[in-house]
Amino acid sequence: MGKNKGENMRLKIERRLFFLKRITSIFNYSSLLYSKEVIYQNLFYKLIEKKSDIDFFPVKAAASYSLLYLIYRTIEEVPVSNVLELGAGESTKLLSSIGSSKKVVTLESDEFWANSLNEQVHSNINVIFSPERVENIRGYESSCYQEDLDGSFFDMIIVDAPKGLKKRSRWCSLKYLSNNLSKEGFVVIFDDVDRLGEMDTVEEFLKLLDTKGVDYQVSFTRARKTQCLISSGDSYRKAHFF
Repeated sequence: MGKNKGENMRLKIERRLFFLKRITSIFNYSSLLYSKEVIYQNLFYKLIEKKSDIDFFPVKAAASYSLLYLIYRTIEEVPVSNVLELGAGESTKLLSSIGSSKKVVTLESDEFWANSLNEQVHSNINVIFSPERVENIRGYESSCYQEDLDGSFFDMIIVDAPKGLKKRSRWCSLKYLSNNLSKEGFVVIFDDVDRLGEMDTVEEFLKLLDTKGVDYQVSFTRARKTQCLISSGDSYRKAHFF
């Protein structure tokens, strides 16, 4: 009886130790990611200091510094000319401040926010208030922007909206990635790819590219949030190394 009690106590202790090790590793990894976010913050402000006097607030649900860093370097170093942005915010302000030679279309489902940003950005940015509706996208019902953008093509698409879901998050982006992506080459940036729902959508997009026989490169940037950057075409390949 005493032996059984001893074994049970040992198992309880081992389980507790295992649990503590798991928690410690999670918190240590989380601390590492936030440390990396500080690095991207410093890099971003070093890059932007001579380009813009706009205040940026990459906190809470807003674009993180790692996303702003990727957008900055892509706009400055890759010959993109037409940008589609799903979701308006800090990234829209950045595109306005450094991308005056680029044509930018931003879709936003919140009318107040769309109107507010339209008053702040330069004329090269067109923030379109586009309410959401349910559409069937690649076999699944998805909340999607009403704007179809027929006949428009973009060599950079930033996916940071609509609202994230646990499965097939921001699935509506596949409508634009299927119909409006430049065939000459492109850069696509998905934000929040640390979440499973966004991973679903990235995987489906890669399947779409494979079906079309498109050669591409994939890279991940991990900090407070995770971004997936997918590029295709010789002129756009450099973005893979950012």
